[in-house]
This record gives sequence, C-alpha cells and structure tokens, in this order.
Amino acid sequence: MIPELAPEIVQHMGNQVHAIALKTTTDREHEFLSAMAQCDADQRGAIPIAAIAQRQGKTTKALSMVRRGLIDKELITPARYGALRFVLPYFQDYLLIQTHR
Repeated sequence: MIPELAPEIVQHMGNQVHAIALKTTTDREHEFLSAMAQCDADQRGAIPIAAIAQRQGKTTKALSMVRRGLIDKELITPARYGALRFVLPYFQDYLLIQTHR
C-alpha cells in the first residue's frame, strides 16, 4: 500500500464499492466481516477461520452458513484450508475504519 494514497483509495472504494456490497449482507454476515477484519492476516491476506470464531465467541461450525453466504456473495474466498481472504481490495481497511467510528 502506498501510504500517501491509501486514505483516499480506501475512502473512494468505500463509497463506491464497499458500502454497496455491505448492503447485501445480513446482520450476522456483517458481524462476521467485522470480526474477520479485526483478525491478523498472514502475508498473503489469509485469516484463520478459528481466529474469526474466537473473536465472535462461537465455534467454526456455528459460522459455516454465514461463511458460505459471504463466499456465495463473493465478498470472501477460501485462502487455504481453514483460512479466508477478503475479495475486494481495501475491504479489510474499510471495515476497520467503520468499526472505529
């Protein structure tokens, strides 16, 4: 990420893409995405499902339908076994900004 461009890019993507994408999510899906955004990703952007479940105080099995819904909506994608990745560029950054407002 280029530091001097990042805030403007995140804001633009947020207004034009992310906010619209979030309108298609249920409350549970939005909570999942917010929890996912708060988890640490590895260098390839992979976030362990177990970390998301722990942040939400649920089991990974309890989140399976929400996870599937978000994959079907193409907001997240499997990164590797047991991990997910955001599909949209800067979506994690946008969600973190929204969480701290």
